[in-house]
Amino acid sequence: MMKKPLLVVTIALVIVLLVWLAFRPTTIEVEIARVERGPLRAFVVEEGTTRVRERYVVSAPVTGRLQRVELDPGDRVEVAAPLFHILPAPSTPLDARTAGELRERVRAAEAGLQAAMAASSFADAELERVRALVAQGALAARDLEAADAEAETARRRVQEARATVDALRAQLETSGDRVGVAFTVHAPVEGSVLRLFRESEGVVAAGTPILEIGNLRKLEVVTDLLSEDAARVEVGAEVLLERWGGDEALRGRVRRVDPSGYTKISALGVEEQRVDVIVDLDDPPTVLGDGYRVITRIVTFSEDDVVQVPQGALFRTGTTWSAFRVEDGRARLQPVVIGVRGEERVQILDGLQPGDEVVLYPGDRIDDGTRIRAE
Repeated sequence: MMKKPLLVVTIALVIVLLVWLAFRPTTIEVEIARVERGPLRAFVVEEGTTRVRERYVVSAPVTGRLQRVELDPGDRVEVAAPLFHILPAPSTPLDARTAGELRERVRAAEAGLQAAMAASSFADAELERVRALVAQGALAARDLEAADAEAETARRRVQEARATVDALRAQLETSGDRVGVAFTVHAPVEGSVLRLFRESEGVVAAGTPILEIGNLRKLEVVTDLLSEDAARVEVGAEVLLERWGGDEALRGRVRRVDPSGYTKISALGVEEQRVDVIVDLDDPPTVLGDGYRVITRIVTFSEDDVVQVPQGALFRTGTTWSAFRVEDGRARLQPVVIGVRGEERVQILDGLQPGDEVVLYPGDRIDDGTRIRAE
């Protein structure tokens, strides 16, 4: 008779044990990261294209027969080196009075060219002075933009003055007894031939583009950013240029953020507002040319002492951000206030402290109070 109650008790204990095993809290293995204090950088990343900062399109100054251009793209040319020759079309001889007036106009144009070159040299010197003061913090970035625009305007005036001189000289030299004498066009600057618009011999009209010249040692990079990204970019910001063909990233600085944007259709057919950002290269390599593709990484935030966590520890809970803080072997839901988002880590403004441990990639298995242990 004693065996039956013992059997009942044993069965009851087995049932209780099975129920306890079925409903006991489960401990989940998770990845754990520590909240740290350290440097943090944020970037805007976009494709860019190199281009020669100052390019010159050399055109035919007179109507006539262009002799075959012997230069090829990539050839180096010095200042005043001959570029091509044009045999002018016959023209009506000038009378003495008209010829004298034309010579006076040539002298006046040459004087204007000298004045424009002097003004350009002064503007370039002023630009370097302002750039140095901006780097020291003595002037604002807008002063650098104004000085750069003034220098660019002065260079354009030199080009216009030189074109006027060339046109007047051509008009004087191809009239009267100079008919049939080939007119030689010389290089306005030192550089390399970028493109040939016309190579073969043939009749061309005055103003026809023949070739393009630029200095490949003075390269810049233009990248078009989304307008909301461009609003976070400051003039003078550091830029890293990657995937240009070399092992190490090139360095540069933002010279200008264009004040106006434009609409561009993305590869997915979406209309986007884009803004061009111009970057000056610190030391462009000789293998880099005009129109090359690069990846620009523009620094928008850089501080050395920032409380931060990996991005994988954060998730949205409604309209706020949260993380699971590790406390006594359990995951505790912790709302946080975030700041700047880097590529891998996020700035924490409130909610977590350096030294706290958080769960990485919690997923749906983790809730507030779930037992956890580190993998």
